[in-house]
Amino acid sequence: MIKIDTPELDYLVFEKLNREPNLRHAVTLRRPEPTERTIKKTARILGLDHNSVIKPQQIHSDKIAVLRKPGENIEPVDGACTTIKNVPLALVGADCPLIIAYDPENHALGLAHAGWRGTSRKIAIKLLRKMKTEFNCDTRQMIAGIGPGICRHCYVVGPEVAEQFKNQFNDTEKYLCKINPNNNAAANLQNTLNDPAKPKWRLDLNQANQTQLIRAGMPKKNIEISPYCTYEQKKWFYSYRRDGKKTGRIALIAGLT
Repeated sequence: MIKIDTPELDYLVFEKLNREPNLRHAVTLRRPEPTERTIKKTARILGLDHNSVIKPQQIHSDKIAVLRKPGENIEPVDGACTTIKNVPLALVGADCPLIIAYDPENHALGLAHAGWRGTSRKIAIKLLRKMKTEFNCDTRQMIAGIGPGICRHCYVVGPEVAEQFKNQFNDTEKYLCKINPNNNAAANLQNTLNDPAKPKWRLDLNQANQTQLIRAGMPKKNIEISPYCTYEQKKWFYSYRRDGKKTGRIALIAGLT
């Protein structure tokens, strides 16, 4: 990713997506103002209509909305896609990776909020399938970015989360690793969960979502994964796991031009 500095605010962009002439996007950084204000400000800086931002209520689901006209009200979802120009889409997160997918041939854009619940329900696959069904997108020519989230070293989950992934996928060895309870560093992370006595796993949400995008037909070379961990880099990012329920949110904003 590339950090863009402006007089008003700084933000991140994905390198390959940033070269697309008809797409504007940004991942916001930690700021001392409400997230909604940052989203509008970022949209304006990107040259998009900041008064037309579509930011759905997120519910940790696998639901994907299709935006067909400006100003359309959409139900609570964790993904959205559109071909409408100058109507920015926005999603927020605080450890959960935010995904952007773009088809330069069909000029279609999609976003997804991929926390563990959405990831276990295959939200990345469902986003690409929805874009294929609605906009005739060819996943082989699409480009994607997986935004900053909590990294595999910092994200420890309990058996109930591990079981959901194991029940849904047969390749969890790529991104789910059981923790050795004798490892001191692992033990410290275990204590961030409600019951440190339970078995724990490390979950790599980036790898899990990349695997889904590839399974849906996207070439690996077309997928950029953010190198940043929201838990580790407090200066730039909010983190639910680190700071608790009252923490803020970063946003992924994107629009077609």
